Amino acid sequence: MADVLPLNPTPSPNIIVSEIYPNAPGSSESGAEFIELFNQSNALVDLTGYSLRRQGASTVQELDGKSIDAGDYLVIFPSFSLLNGGSTVYLDYPIDANNVILSTGIPYPSLDEQHSWSLVGDVWQSEVPTQGEPNPVTPVVPPPEDPPPDDPVLPPPEAVYCDISTVFINEIVANPAGADTNGGEFVELYNGGSQSVSLEGCLISTDKISNQAISPVELPSGGYYVIELSDDLLNSGGSVKFLTLNDEYEVVYPALSDDQAWAIINGVWQITEVQTPGAKNQPTPPKAEDTSLDTNKLAPCPVGKNRNPKTNRCRDIVNTVSSLLPCEPGETRNPATNRCRKTTNLISNLTPCKPGQERNPQTNRCRNIIGTSSTTTVPCQPGYERNPDTNRCRKVVGQVAGAVDFAKSEPAKLHNGILLAVSLLALAYGVFEYRFDFANWHAKLKIRFAKT
Repeated sequence: MADVLPLNPTPSPNIIVSEIYPNAPGSSESGAEFIELFNQSNALVDLTGYSLRRQGASTVQELDGKSIDAGDYLVIFPSFSLLNGGSTVYLDYPIDANNVILSTGIPYPSLDEQHSWSLVGDVWQSEVPTQGEPNPVTPVVPPPEDPPPDDPVLPPPEAVYCDISTVFINEIVANPAGADTNGGEFVELYNGGSQSVSLEGCLISTDKISNQAISPVELPSGGYYVIELSDDLLNSGGSVKFLTLNDEYEVVYPALSDDQAWAIINGVWQITEVQTPGAKNQPTPPKAEDTSLDTNKLAPCPVGKNRNPKTNRCRDIVNTVSSLLPCEPGETRNPATNRCRKTTNLISNLTPCKPGQERNPQTNRCRNIIGTSSTTTVPCQPGYERNPDTNRCRKVVGQVAGAVDFAKSEPAKLHNGILLAVSLLALAYGVFEYRFDFANWHAKLKIRFAKT
């Protein structure tokens, strides 16, 4: 419906607004504010098709089912709030015979708790509230004399509500940590213009609320205004609308994690971990570099310690064997681990070496004694001589190997026996190593012959 009268309204109906009481006592004025209607006709009037509303409010209160006797009053406790600082109340009438909706608007000023805006005669003025009764008649102060012609009085400018284009949504927090019903959600507005503007009559809508009035605050140039909400925004993403008299600004935000904000930063909407209600938006700060494994930035270890490359912790330095405690009697130090171990007489438990051999003290293995001969030593073959250093046979320099008759040599039998023993051992090892493969082959052959 329009907020102004039609150009050619029908004659004034019999039902009029006679009193407005917007500033009731107490912190909660619900149920105490009222709008009073008066039937100035001489007949009962049915109010079906009538309705009341306030400038900037989205709620319209229908009056269907109510009626007023002739010359009587009807007090309406509105379902919408009446602003203490002043606004306009509209009474909308049923459609007339010319299919025209007639609306009368009554602007009222800021009033204290002891006064209402009352119609006295044909003049609206501040009076003591008279709920459901005739308004008191107070002498009206005559208007001042007309000013001189050279100083004309200009009519006051018509009030314009939320006719602004410099205010926009700047930040949205839809998913605060904890339960959303505990508060923490908010929508931030920013005035990017060069002049201060009033937010009176401006509205905000979300996916959960529709056309909620914004407090009529004055927003300076470059100023911020935070609209606090409670479980009115969707965590999984949604939209917020800022509605003015002529325009509608909508911002769509994505799914946000706990305490994340959807904000304009350097002209671009983006997610940030920093909430800045009432201040300039900030991007998420870069994460600090992890220097826990950077040994160049660690404090040096004390004297006598070095850093463990696995744990980066300082540990005692074990320099030489001389710094260790001596081993107990009957023990020797292991050169690989620097630990003491018991000396075991392994020689007494080992098989004695053969004649002409001795035990190597480093490996505990038997070796030939250099420079000794034994009756059990096999004579060297023709063309060979015994090496005095190793007691082994070697070729005589200058002899031809083809001149040797190996067929008559006795040691050849020993060599053939050794080869046979080695062959049998290799065959046994192969059977043992591939025993599972032989078993599989045997099973496959058994199945194949069984099928045939």
